[in-house]
Amino acid sequence: MKKALSLISCVALLSAPVFSLESLDDETLSGAIAREGVDIRVNYEGEAENLYFETKDGADAFRFNLGGFRLDTDNTGNNPIDLTMDLANTDLLNGIDITISGVEHLDLYADKIGVQKNNGTPQIFGTLGLEDVSFHGGTASMSLLSVPGDGDEGLMLRLSLPEGTTGNVILGDETAKLSALLEINEFSVVQTVDLVDLDPTAGEDLALKMIISEMETSFDVKQIKVQDSAGVVHRAGSYGQLSVDKLHVKSGYTIVDSIQY
Repeated sequence: MKKALSLISCVALLSAPVFSLESLDDETLSGAIAREGVDIRVNYEGEAENLYFETKDGADAFRFNLGGFRLDTDNTGNNPIDLTMDLANTDLLNGIDITISGVEHLDLYADKIGVQKNNGTPQIFGTLGLEDVSFHGGTASMSLLSVPGDGDEGLMLRLSLPEGTTGNVILGDETAKLSALLEINEFSVVQTVDLVDLDPTAGEDLALKMIISEMETSFDVKQIKVQDSAGVVHRAGSYGQLSVDKLHVKSGYTIVDSIQY
């Protein structure tokens, strides 16, 4: 089993960085006991040429790329994010438990999201941005775990966001961008993330597959706007509002693939 998360060609653009690492009550990071672990405070503005999540080995490597990655943990420059991390270790699962608090005005962008097979040509999905993300005093919890099962690869993600989380979501490509305000009233998910070959004979048909074990959410999508490559907004606000209340997904999956021409 091999799982890798790599950072390459990192360009440091740190603006007044704040970083502190504190040990908690015990001396070691171990055992999934709440009082053990480390507390990290970060306040960063920076970018990386590429981030990627990789499974398999060598010539069979599958990658999920975040190209042109940019992060500003607090666009006002005042408050650090507080991360508490601890190792999780049971008979079936191994990984790390993280709690996240102090998120206010966080910006995150990836200019080129896509997948890549065997170091071949990247298949680009488009652009993703999260702007002005705020927890408003709440705390998120996240677990990154190995996939149970002999020989399986991928990553199991458990994520819970605090009630009242807000932020602007931006999706786009070279010709247009769609943006909307997202207000989350409830969100928790347990899912497995992996890269799959949809058609091994095609050579370049790689996709991101997310298998949901369980998900509960309530959210509102407001202020939906579309703008062209020149930044001109078309029909701002005329798309209405989407509200989802008490959605419970017992199981299912999502496959994200690039458009094939």
